[in-house]
Amino acid sequence: MANSENNLNPASLTQEQSESQPNGESHDGQNVVELTPEQTEEAARVAEAKRQKEIELGKYWKTVEDNPMDFTGWTYLLQYVEQESNTENCRLAYEAFFSHYPYCYGYWKKYSDMEKKQGNLERAKEVFEKGIRAIPLSVELWLHYLNFYITEFGSAPGETEKIRKLYERALAAAGLEFRSDKLWDSYISWENMNSNLKAVTAIYEKLISTPTQLYSHHWDNFKRHITIHHPKEILDIDTFLKLRSEVLNKAINYQIDDEDEVGLDEALQVGEGPDVDAPPGMIATTTPVKKMHFQTFEHHDVKQDLSQHDDIEKLN
Repeated sequence: MANSENNLNPASLTQEQSESQPNGESHDGQNVVELTPEQTEEAARVAEAKRQKEIELGKYWKTVEDNPMDFTGWTYLLQYVEQESNTENCRLAYEAFFSHYPYCYGYWKKYSDMEKKQGNLERAKEVFEKGIRAIPLSVELWLHYLNFYITEFGSAPGETEKIRKLYERALAAAGLEFRSDKLWDSYISWENMNSNLKAVTAIYEKLISTPTQLYSHHWDNFKRHITIHHPKEILDIDTFLKLRSEVLNKAINYQIDDEDEVGLDEALQVGEGPDVDAPPGMIATTTPVKKMHFQTFEHHDVKQDLSQHDDIEKLN
């Protein structure tokens, strides 16, 4: 800590220079601007205020240096450096704090927010990277990182694939956590926002084989995703053609009520309408699309009771 003996008094320095050099010139021949009494007083006041802040900061540092396990002492230090808006002091305090408490995910976000507030977006991103290396299983920290990245970089060209890779990193690190549901939902929502329905299907394929706290919630959403979209919109071309072939060549023994047969596909706007011309000897029907919906569930080896589904009854 700098002490008062090392502090230079701007007023006395100017006075010495002007007394030692005639005509207001310094040793190197440059003119010295003399301060007015008001300016001298203001400079002294600023220097004293700075000295007092350094003394105050030193007291907060001494508290945590004497007892690094004093968590409350650390929070006081971090609050103080943030309110003083001294970026370098903030960095020193946060780095020291995380050397003792690396698992406090909320403070990684505070650290990143501080850098962001100062306009240091790359540093803010680096802070999140440090955080997820320290606690890779933190679903909340991954979500904070993803929200930050999408907000600050998502509109730039070529960032979509980078965001997708970041989501995949997050799922690889924390996706198997029992309470990782919000992370999965965030990924699905982002792909839906980008109208990438095939990617949504792929995410659900992983999710429904992962035991999470809200599994039934995800299963219901998956059923809805499958039902309201035409199979060719949500499946890759190879899978779509394979299922279509299976539906056309294999009799599926399940019943569809007349009421559902009449209006379901029109209401959902999926499949081909009954007015579409069919080849000679064939009747245009929307039933194959209904069957492909069912086959899509079967294709993913989902072992769930579909008896409550409005459109498809469970196989006998």
